[in-house]
Amino acid sequence: AAHRQEEALPYYEKILEMDPKRIDVLFDLAMINYNRQKFDKAEDYTQRILKNDKNNPQALYNLGAIAASKGEKERAREIWNKLISGYPNDEVTQLARSSLEKL
Repeated sequence: AAHRQEEALPYYEKILEMDPKRIDVLFDLAMINYNRQKFDKAEDYTQRILKNDKNNPQALYNLGAIAASKGEKERAREIWNKLISGYPNDEVTQLARSSLEKL
């Protein structure tokens, strides 16, 4: 997937057809779309992760990063502050704090 993202997409979609709750595949699809600057699609996949695992700190962080990339700085700030208050000891919280400083 890292080197042949276009070729990987249909395979990921087939996996999701068999098991739509595969969070690992949803993360990969979100990342591929984010890297391709297809932020709306990346957000859709991230929302699907949160639908299956609403307390996933990495997905919450990513949602904030997507919002920031779309120019929605206030929304990103809101998401990251929620992450920090809800998961103060999680590793991704440090990343959220650092990202907030850069907004």
